Amino acid sequence: MGTKVESYYQQLAELIVETIPEEWIEVKFYGQEDEGHRKVFFYYLSKETNEWVYNMTIPEKFQVSEEKFDALKRELSFCVGDLKIAYQEEFGESWISFQMVLQHTGKFNIAFYYEKNPFDPLLTQIAWQYEHFGSVSEEGSFYNDLLNEYLEEKEKGNRYPFLEPMKKE
Repeated sequence: MGTKVESYYQQLAELIVETIPEEWIEVKFYGQEDEGHRKVFFYYLSKETNEWVYNMTIPEKFQVSEEKFDALKRELSFCVGDLKIAYQEEFGESWISFQMVLQHTGKFNIAFYYEKNPFDPLLTQIAWQYEHFGSVSEEGSFYNDLLNEYLEEKEKGNRYPFLEPMKKE
């Protein structure tokens, strides 16, 4: 029998799969919990369109009821919180953020990060999206200003591994 942490990996994967209303190839998931704030989002690669889909666009794109989607989103968020507690109990240390890449075959990779995130949740997501996809889907000067703030930090030589794509194994 697996550990409590492993059972939360399975639960996360099941909730993600339940949220996606079409066939998919890969999921890139980001979770963060620090000082009582939790940020959870994912993108999946659609098998049909071969394009990345942001999880928050699912209700509108696929006519999924907001109630059902919100319930799954809450469950996913609670699961991340429970994973953090179980991880700390099992390993004696507490991560601040993690990334998980899930393949449609069931294989997955997960990486935990212990560095404090200096960015607010919106900038974190914009920077993560930029690092993974090379662009920001949101348009407008506000989003570009946030991205530029992140890029200026990188130009100073600062690295943020928790935002960068995971190394392929």
